[in-house]
Amino acid sequence: MGLLEVLKAWRRLHPGGDPEAYARVVMTRLAAKAGRRRWRGETPTAVLPDTTYAGHGDLDADLDAQRMLAELPTPQRLVLVLRFWLDLSEQDTAEALSCSVGTVKSRTSRALATLRATTAQQAEAPPRRDAGTRPESGVAR
Repeated sequence: MGLLEVLKAWRRLHPGGDPEAYARVVMTRLAAKAGRRRWRGETPTAVLPDTTYAGHGDLDADLDAQRMLAELPTPQRLVLVLRFWLDLSEQDTAEALSCSVGTVKSRTSRALATLRATTAQQAEAPPRRDAGTRPESGVAR
């Protein structure tokens, strides 16, 4: 959807503009908009597709990181993605989000503090039991 918007505006952007910056702004705004509305695109199926994990790290750690990011408020999540995943400077992030550099700094600080606290809580929590086994026998239900 966002790339379609960039394609529609390409004639206006290409001669003297910066299409990459425009695409980043469009994608950022669409991500923020998606965080504010309920997504209804999921349709149940009788058979789940067979998928495999192609990551290079620990699957559990990757899933935990995704879950923790998903729990952050949308503005904080956007700042973290722009700053650390896209490796933008504070100034570039502020321009992409149409806010001040101070706002970027405070959102980054709060988001990182939340992630640190969540990580500390997980480290202190007892290990989770597999919901599919009985505690007394270890046999699957």
